[in-house]
This record gives sequence, C-alpha cells and structure tokens, in this order.
Amino acid sequence: MKARECPNEHEVVAATRRGALDGPLKAHANACRACSESARVTAALVSLADGDIPARSPVDPRLLWLKAQLVPGSFDRVVGGAASRGVIAVWGVVAASWAILLAWRWSDLRRLFELLTPERLLTSSANPATVPVASLAVVMLMVAVTLGIMLHQVFVEEL
Repeated sequence: MKARECPNEHEVVAATRRGALDGPLKAHANACRACSESARVTAALVSLADGDIPARSPVDPRLLWLKAQLVPGSFDRVVGGAASRGVIAVWGVVAASWAILLAWRWSDLRRLFELLTPERLLTSSANPATVPVASLAVVMLMVAVTLGIMLHQVFVEEL
C-alpha cells in the first residue's frame, strides 16, 4: 500500500464504476483527497468508455492539401520561392542571350542550315574539308537538346 493511499479507495472506484457512489462512501470520497481524485478520474474514464464524446470524421486529404498550398507562410513558398525566382531569372538572361546571338548571326546560320541537308551531310562526310560542318551540326543538335531539357525543367518547377 502506498503512503497516500486510502483503504477505501478501491470501494470508491468500484462504486463510481457502477454509478452507485452514495451515502457514507460519497461523504468519505468528498473528505478524502485520494478517494476524491480516484472518483473523478474513474468518472471521466467511464464517460469516455460510454462514448459520450462525439467521434470526429477524418479530415479529407484533398482539403488538407489545399490548405497546405494556400498557407502563405509555408517554408517551401518562402524559401523555395525565392530560390526559384533567382534560377528563373538566370535562365531568362540565358534565353535572352541566345535570342540575341541568333538574331545577330542569323545570316551565317541560314547559310549553315542550307549546308545541313541530309544529302550534303552524307556526301560531305567523305571530304575532309567539310568534316567540321558535320561536327558543327552535332554540336548544335546537342546544344538544342540541352536547352530544351533545361527549359523544360524550369517550366516544370513553375507548375
């Protein structure tokens, strides 16, 4: 037995469970600190077991997702948004540079594209003087694919 335990505590708990705490046992429970606490805790647990608390339905995951997207102070929107804006600004400068370069050298590129027909590429590959044209075509193709992938990544991050 604990030092603060009352010998009537078990009887008080049993009577509270049955809902029959009355008479001298109730008077003792009101006077004794240990029995009073035990009676209150037992009554609370009995009411929980009886289901007096209404059950809440689970939260709809779509609503949770929508709330997470609309919260203005979320970490991703504050920190991630600032980082994304910087990357997008750099890619904008790169795209503008490519546009300026293409506009500036358009006449040279036009002549080059006239040389890049499949017939000329196949017949000129045997001629050592025209090998740089074929390699230049490969490099340009690689640059175009790389830019396409990079721009795709930027647009996907924005969605």
